Amino acid sequence: MTDAASILADLAATPWGQLAGPSVYETGRLVALAPWLPLHRERVRWLVESQAPDGLWGDPGMSAYRIVPSLSAIDALLIDGTARGRATAWRALHRLDTDISALPDTPGAEILCAGLVESINHRVPTRLSAPADYFRRLSKARRTLRSPSTPPTKLLHMLEVDPVAARDHPYIRPASNGSIGASPAATAAWLGSAPAGDHPAWRYLLAAIHRYHGPVPCCLPITTFERAWVLGWLTQTSVDVPLSTTLIEPLTAALGPDGAPTADGLPPDADTTACTLHTLALLGHPRNPDVLRRFELDTHYCTWPGEDGMSVTTNAHALEAFGIHGDDATVGKIRAWLLDQQKDDGSWHDRWHVSPFYATFCVARALAVYTTDQAAVTRAARWAAQQSPATREEAAYAILTTHLAHDCPSPQSLAALRSPKPQPALWIDKDLYHPTAIVRAAELAAMSSIGIL
Repeated sequence: MTDAASILADLAATPWGQLAGPSVYETGRLVALAPWLPLHRERVRWLVESQAPDGLWGDPGMSAYRIVPSLSAIDALLIDGTARGRATAWRALHRLDTDISALPDTPGAEILCAGLVESINHRVPTRLSAPADYFRRLSKARRTLRSPSTPPTKLLHMLEVDPVAARDHPYIRPASNGSIGASPAATAAWLGSAPAGDHPAWRYLLAAIHRYHGPVPCCLPITTFERAWVLGWLTQTSVDVPLSTTLIEPLTAALGPDGAPTADGLPPDADTTACTLHTLALLGHPRNPDVLRRFELDTHYCTWPGEDGMSVTTNAHALEAFGIHGDDATVGKIRAWLLDQQKDDGSWHDRWHVSPFYATFCVARALAVYTTDQAAVTRAARWAAQQSPATREEAAYAILTTHLAHDCPSPQSLAALRSPKPQPALWIDKDLYHPTAIVRAAELAAMSSIGIL
């Protein structure tokens, strides 16, 4: 079986998606909020043993991305109360800056941070502080959850920020997969305790905790997201892609009147919708891209209505979705905005991935295929060729970017693509995560582009 065939077989066999390793943030929330869940001691042990040598959690090279996960672990171990857990938490507190003010742009980071700081300060006299605006956002989220109405779908992914309001919320019901917001922590907060009988949310949590024998990922499932990216990337290469209706039909079914979500339980978003539309068109199953209009702003497209921030990769994917359908006017609008976002060195940066290699490849590819902006693509390729990527994933994006301008990849990129080193988590949710099938598809695409596959 070829590598591509193996990936696609795994997509069909593991419909919830393939994620490399659990999340410190999400596992910490289960320890704190759901000690009644099976494998509780295993989660506590994993948190203690996954503490980095410097006292915090996560890759030391990721700096500010470690704050929220570390706060979650600290709070969880203080609540659990074992001597070893409390000692681990205090070691982290001594390492953590007491004034928390520099958070990266991740979903709900300010709200999550404020809630965790509040909880930790309630338990120990640490006097952690965070900007007042963080607490105002937390209060607003809690007021929304406590109002007698259905909360916004995007808030369900972080329902654990108010476990009192979350428990058996009368206007919230599990998705078809049993989850609340495709989040183990949010689902546990909504359930509140082990149910007396069988329950879809209980089945979801059992499936989540048994993935890694206790710890859990931060977003599960990632079905549509994973399939759209993998199929889209492989289809645009010379890799032989043995497709079947078992993969195409669910992609088509995921597109509703409001777009496509990452998976059931999350709101439709422009990024997943655009990639799904583009991938289906590449596969010979085009759908009208006008469903993306609900995400349209004056100058660009938002990931979801009311988004705080903006995403160049979402717009690159929207350009592809309209470009493959020949909508020149919309392509021109998005193109102009994307060109304005290009950095002086030729790269782009984004809010859904730590590395600029990913954003640069996504935007450069969209421009190369569906516009005539060769100058911007050439600048991006030149930047990519001058870098020394540290991971196989980044090397894949660098090689694919240089290939767009028919340039030669750097020796550093070629060496990194063959590196046996473990892959770090570079994708952004409440915690950093590593979608293994998507990353492997990018690697195969890069290998195909330089003729070594």
